[in-house]
Amino acid sequence: MRLVVRAALRSSTLLPSSFSSHQRGLATMNSATLWRSAHQHEIFTQPLQRSPNDDRDYRLIRLNNGLHALLIHDAKADKAAASLAVSVGHLSDPDDMPGLAHFCEHLLFMGTEQFPRENEYGDYISSHGGRTNAYTAASDTNYYFSVGADHLPGALQLFSGFFHSPLFSSSCTSRELHAVDSEHKKNLQSDSWRLFQMSKSLSKPGHVWSKFGSGNMLSLTAAAKAASALERRSASTTDGLAPSNSVTPLTSRMPSPVPSFASETDADGGSVGRETRRRLVEWWETHYCPTRMNLVVLGKECFDDLAALVVENFSPIVNRGLAPVKPIPELPWGPDQVGTIIHAKTIMDFQAVELQFQLPAQTYHWRSKPAHFLAHLLGHEGPGSLHSYLKQKGFLVRLSCGNQPQARGIDFFKLTCFLTPTGFKQYREVVLIMCKYLNMLRETQSFPAYLFDELQTLALTRFNYSEKRASDSYASSLSETMANPYPPDLLLSAGSLLWDWDEAHVHRTLAEFVPEKGRVIVMGKDYTGFGFDETKWDAEKWYKTQYYIQQLDEQFLEASRRPNDIPELFLPPRNEFIPQDLSVAKREVATPALRPEMIRKTALSTLWHKKDDQFWVPKANVILFMRSPLAGITPRHLVLTRLFCELVTDSLTEYAYAAELASLRYNVAADTYGLQIMLSGYNDKLSILLATVLHKLKTINIDKQRFRDIKEDVRQEYVNFDMSQPVEIADYYLRYTLAHVMWTPKERLAELTDITPEDLERHARDLLSRTYLDVLVHGNISHEQAISIMETTETSLAAKPLSESELASNRSYILPPGANFVHRQRVPNIENGNSGLSYYLHVGELTDEHHRAQLSLLAHLIHEPCFDVLRTKEQLGYIAQSIMLTRTGIMGLRLHVQSERSPVYLEQRVDAFLQGFQAYLEGMSEADFDKQKKGLITKKLEKTKSLSEEGNRIWGAISSGYQDFTRREIDAENVRKLTRADMLKFYAEYFMPTSPKRRKLSVHLKGHPKVDALFSVAASNRFLSVLKLHGVPVNEDDYVASSAAQPPVTAVTAFWEQIFSGIETLSSTTAEEILKQIASLAQEHPVLPVEDAEPMPTGAQDIVNLAELKAGMLVSAAATPTPY
Repeated sequence: MRLVVRAALRSSTLLPSSFSSHQRGLATMNSATLWRSAHQHEIFTQPLQRSPNDDRDYRLIRLNNGLHALLIHDAKADKAAASLAVSVGHLSDPDDMPGLAHFCEHLLFMGTEQFPRENEYGDYISSHGGRTNAYTAASDTNYYFSVGADHLPGALQLFSGFFHSPLFSSSCTSRELHAVDSEHKKNLQSDSWRLFQMSKSLSKPGHVWSKFGSGNMLSLTAAAKAASALERRSASTTDGLAPSNSVTPLTSRMPSPVPSFASETDADGGSVGRETRRRLVEWWETHYCPTRMNLVVLGKECFDDLAALVVENFSPIVNRGLAPVKPIPELPWGPDQVGTIIHAKTIMDFQAVELQFQLPAQTYHWRSKPAHFLAHLLGHEGPGSLHSYLKQKGFLVRLSCGNQPQARGIDFFKLTCFLTPTGFKQYREVVLIMCKYLNMLRETQSFPAYLFDELQTLALTRFNYSEKRASDSYASSLSETMANPYPPDLLLSAGSLLWDWDEAHVHRTLAEFVPEKGRVIVMGKDYTGFGFDETKWDAEKWYKTQYYIQQLDEQFLEASRRPNDIPELFLPPRNEFIPQDLSVAKREVATPALRPEMIRKTALSTLWHKKDDQFWVPKANVILFMRSPLAGITPRHLVLTRLFCELVTDSLTEYAYAAELASLRYNVAADTYGLQIMLSGYNDKLSILLATVLHKLKTINIDKQRFRDIKEDVRQEYVNFDMSQPVEIADYYLRYTLAHVMWTPKERLAELTDITPEDLERHARDLLSRTYLDVLVHGNISHEQAISIMETTETSLAAKPLSESELASNRSYILPPGANFVHRQRVPNIENGNSGLSYYLHVGELTDEHHRAQLSLLAHLIHEPCFDVLRTKEQLGYIAQSIMLTRTGIMGLRLHVQSERSPVYLEQRVDAFLQGFQAYLEGMSEADFDKQKKGLITKKLEKTKSLSEEGNRIWGAISSGYQDFTRREIDAENVRKLTRADMLKFYAEYFMPTSPKRRKLSVHLKGHPKVDALFSVAASNRFLSVLKLHGVPVNEDDYVASSAAQPPVTAVTAFWEQIFSGIETLSSTTAEEILKQIASLAQEHPVLPVEDAEPMPTGAQDIVNLAELKAGMLVSAAATPTPY
């Protein structure tokens, strides 16, 4: 289990003085004593409880239109942010238009009355060093952004228009319908989306939870098409006059197997698009209201200035008099939906069983959090745990447990076991063991006090020493939290802190956790041997997930009620890793240091140290990289190293889980060039955990059962790579082509099969016998303590040093001048209709500071236009991105796109975009160019916000081999010096498709689109006879001419449905009989398949064998430390 234990409160001295009003949330806190009037708003008068480590100030205000806003003053902020959460999500979609809330979210980005240009908002945010995003959930929709701190006023002016004057531009309707559809198609092969919707669809008939949330083209246009057809039918019978059967229809109305959809593909989507937009505007006006909105604004301005910005920009939102959205009154499952086992077929190769229980929203129990307490026990991985026993039985790979708020008023408590093949076959026994643990909890009349006390203590510590996070994600999280029923003064803490131990409530919650009140979900790719009748499997409507439902039999239910008789199951022992010493050795410094110190260097190791000089938390990071040429010199070596790391981690689970609960974490991971150990958390007992991990590395005894189980889990990971998104596979093979040493999942899988425990034991001995250590000690640890840690590590490992020639360094392959390489593959998953393109343009050596600055600026300049052109305007697909790609010794620009269109077409459009981008640069004013530079510099110089973020930056510089700790500052200064002329010359040489010096590599993953069956000429001729037989008037010349195009069967059917709806003399029964003939004739007279071949992009060289290509390319220089 990887349960994130939320913070809790132990000391009563931090509690508010009165709780009489604390059962009400923001929307109902109307007492005049709690608010005071100000200019066009009210101010909440009580201070908000915050972490002692939080140096920001908070003020809650309420505008006259009813909108609540949380103002966050952060004097040190270099990034401002805002988020507005609307308490309306996809459960508020009209029944006949699933996905409308999501579609609304998309269209709000497409311009407002004050700023009508489509990407004006995104362009402003991006050019000033920020980013934007939004998401639609079941009960809320959340919009957020970050931006350079000086540019918050302009950003809020653009952002606020979403909510008071959106255009819902008709010119964008068709494109954004396709964007939503593309997003849905991206998820069609995702198990998480498939299983989520399957579970929703199996709710009580008519319950809102069963709705299809993301939407697609069909769900968003079906109602509009029906309305359009009805309108046409009405028009055909105006004044009660029916059309005469003896009159030959006009050519424009001639029945044709080639329907003309020109009007439907206009920017506004034609009549269907216009009706969909009308419904959207109507829905927005019905649901979007400031009384249902919560805003968070974070900036460096004082409270009065922040309030003035909010009042000015958000007061125009019209209060439509809507009450706050109430919780859903009924839970989704009735008697017919519980007490069942649901078997589901997965796309990925894994096996799992999950116990699900429905609960009323647990946010109302924020003081005691009974479900959180139970998740802590059920998800425990220490001695006596369910995890420990199932693993001992050979059933379990890993376990997770937690309560999940899913919608306003609805939570689901889930206990999930990922199973070994043995566990999958014995899933019923696994479920009964889960029930035994639950029964053991029910039999516990009085839980030991230390269980709750420890949760409180750990959570209070976590709360007191919480660190800053990215401003936009923080604002987004808080705006969502504001909708919860928390007291306003506890807005920052109520979701995290525990106040009361309520044992009775724990037992009441436990009473709901019985199989007859829940559901068992069994998940697996292959059900061979289960004896199920394949004809009895159902398919969920939207994702086509196959599932099979069984009622839990009485024998099983009776067994599930028996008292626990497994002595290995018992409550967790006391946690010895709870930190005792939380003191911080604080020292004043003028400016935090940008570099660590190298404080020790021997033949065996290099030790870097940086004492925390800005965050002042009792935490530390210790990272050790054990270099070894044996780690990944061949695919077999890399697999052996991976298995070794997994087995070490697995053997430490019971011991280290207590440390994880105490926010002290470790990780052991395999790398091509060595083995990495990372520890982070409270420094008090960090050295104890490190010593135990190092001891286990040297002394592990390989358990043969766990070896088999972990080997199978790794096998599934390698196999499942082929089920990844096409663009992810394309990106992987692009990186593989550039990497000097890298082994594909297929190569690793081939070596995995015959590896034995004995092979692994020999490899572990050899791997650890000789090494070189790169070590970083960072945080609340002194110089002397760091050296002590290093000495202890060397003593524990007792390894001999490597020779200098054995210290292998990573390198990369360099594309030759003029390269135009294309590598083509088919998407391995034949059910995935999407294609992927990964497109790389090489620039040069990573240490070339001038070119690096130019590439950084180019990547910044091109990011928003790439998205705007390829995704928004051309609608190639939901995924269309560009980034600066860096590897040891090389750097370049990578663009990638995922789409239903072919990879060759995608490459043509990328080339066209790059060709046109030169004109964009040429037309850019000096003022705009300077603005873009400043936006990038803001990003480069953004301060680290936490100890962990600083540690990652430092370690990135060390592990790269360059030790360029001030790269960001150097790049920012070099960007400042760049001119537009510099960039135009740079772009023309390295990026223009016509440049003879350009070096390009692209990887094409071609999907398997579901092509509609075509209506052949022979089928059309037969269908003409059917039409004549039923007296349908047809202009035969037009009919025969249009038949030659052999259109899709679905298009022919849709067209004739439309025509028949306008012929009053044709009965619905007769029309239905004629329509059935279309599919039948298409099967009788199929269109012969054509060869699935596609030309290469112009001038491209087809690279069939990547290994051969790599063998012929030059290799970059290895990384060497940057002098400073």
